[in-house]
Amino acid sequence: MAELKYIKGDATDPIGTGPIFIPHVCNDIGAFGAGFASALAYKWRHVKQAYYDGDWTLGTNIYVKATDNIIICHMIAQHNLVSKDNPHPLKYVALINCMKGVKAGVKDDGVDGSIHTCKFGAGLAGGSWDAIEQLIKEIWVEQGIDVTIYEL
Repeated sequence: MAELKYIKGDATDPIGTGPIFIPHVCNDIGAFGAGFASALAYKWRHVKQAYYDGDWTLGTNIYVKATDNIIICHMIAQHNLVSKDNPHPLKYVALINCMKGVKAGVKDDGVDGSIHTCKFGAGLAGGSWDAIEQLIKEIWVEQGIDVTIYEL
């Protein structure tokens, strides 16, 4: 049975063997570099460029190989940026589509991949972590994928 676990640590330095997928939420307007995205860009510059070169349509995933066994997944699930007029830019339908795509990617490798990430979608994207955690359980964990959430 797959599990969801929380550990203290840095999601850009995942503990485990590959393939390791690191999904996170990105916006649909071409702004990259705040929140967890800034940590990814600092560690792997080409990960940022892959976002700029990708398709920013809501519900789309942009995959980029960070290392031999680490795959970053930019989940385009945030419309615009947080603001007074847009306090909750996370779009749950887009997030669900992205998460299903990540599930397919992890399962397609033919090897038991795992997901290592931060509390995506609940910070700058304005989503509810309780709701996102439930989606993680339903879409990934209940489908046999181990998920590790890193907290600093």
